[in-house]
Amino acid sequence: MTLYESISVMGRFFQLTYIENSGIAFGINFRGGPAIFTVLAIFATMVVFGYLWKVRNQEVLLKLSLAVILGGAVGNLIDRILYGAVADFLDFDFPNISIPPLDMGIFNFQGYQLHRWPVFNLADSCVTIGIILFLYFSFFKTTDSGKTQR
Repeated sequence: MTLYESISVMGRFFQLTYIENSGIAFGINFRGGPAIFTVLAIFATMVVFGYLWKVRNQEVLLKLSLAVILGGAVGNLIDRILYGAVADFLDFDFPNISIPPLDMGIFNFQGYQLHRWPVFNLADSCVTIGIILFLYFSFFKTTDSGKTQR
């Protein structure tokens, strides 16, 4: 596929669209560009790997969540190192999201509109699912006696 080319899989709802993301999630970019994100990704990957190693004898759900995060992070990191950007390709058209502006004196929210979900990849999905599992484990961890800790 060429850059920005789309192939319909299920009409406009699901397409394969090739884009390159040199920023972080959803194309967010900051000054310093891809080099800073690569260094941060290497650091974050090392932290997750270190924590996974530390908890290697603990609950399976905790290890699974960290392994899924690590797998997604490494996948994106390989793209960053080899190509300078992450290849994104999963393109979904969910219903439009529209939150109207809200002005309450001190608090002034400008509103928000999303007409199409940002293009992402499988590694992004792994990181997101891993974080959700990790948060679930962190908030609803069971003790040896079977009671839920909070």
